[in-house]
Amino acid sequence: REAEERLAELNAARSGHEVVKRTLVVAMEKKNRERERASVLLSAITRVYGSEQFFEGFIHAVRSLDDLALDTPNAALLLGNFIARAIVDDVLPPVFLSLVPHRLLAAGRGAELAVHVRALLEQHSSTRIMNVWGSGAKSSVDELKEAVKLLVEEYFTEGDLPDAVRCVQDLDAPLFGHEVVKRVVYRGVEKGGESVDQ
Repeated sequence: REAEERLAELNAARSGHEVVKRTLVVAMEKKNRERERASVLLSAITRVYGSEQFFEGFIHAVRSLDDLALDTPNAALLLGNFIARAIVDDVLPPVFLSLVPHRLLAAGRGAELAVHVRALLEQHSSTRIMNVWGSGAKSSVDELKEAVKLLVEEYFTEGDLPDAVRCVQDLDAPLFGHEVVKRVVYRGVEKGGESVDQ
């Protein structure tokens, strides 16, 4: 909220795209917790600068992808995560990739970015994309508990152990392992013998 107010004080709508791009660039060099905060900030930025400046900021970031990759080798994947998250947050249109100039996504890192965003949007639920930086990036214990509950439910529904293990690792909350064990045991007892063998 404070960041939103400070940005509004700048009253520089012309440079909104630069604020968006700079937020993306700086966040890519940080850890997942800061990337999650940047995603939240980016959603707030649209209220200050409007969707056109926001859109242009992402286009500028895509245009700079090769330069960004010099400092951040996985820049295409990280920017793809930011794009997918912004689409799920309803601050970028679902057709964003089709609005990006074709030459930017035709080859190399641009193509990698496009494939990654499409895969995220097609293969994952909006809940998973909301946690693209890992549930551990969220600061609230209640949010972590809810994330654990959801991943245990998904495991007992789908039975996909490698995916469940990956989700636990994505939590990035090693001191929260007890909650995972507790939820699995509780859920196993609730389900009875039918799903415990998985």
